[in-house]
Amino acid sequence: MFNFEFLPTGVRAWKAYGIGKGQMFLCKELSTCLQGLTKLRIIMPFTPLTASSKTGLMLTKKTTANREDLFMCEEEGCVATFQTQSELHAHMDTG
Repeated sequence: MFNFEFLPTGVRAWKAYGIGKGQMFLCKELSTCLQGLTKLRIIMPFTPLTASSKTGLMLTKKTTANREDLFMCEEEGCVATFQTQSELHAHMDTG
């Protein structure tokens, strides 16, 4: 089973999502099994996040380019922008 729908009454599973009615596993029929020892060895404990280590945070230099000075790819679905027309052409040449 690869596709699951979690419902208040249990879990419905399919081999391919939405094909047929799937197989329903009621909560009362499901049993829990606690995980045993994993032999996990902690080499260094986690440390609190700092401003420079937060996920998604990237420090960059401010640029003075205005939106009008940028060259945008006109290919459907592409959102790339470039500072020069030659960069745009190189992008288009590579697909």
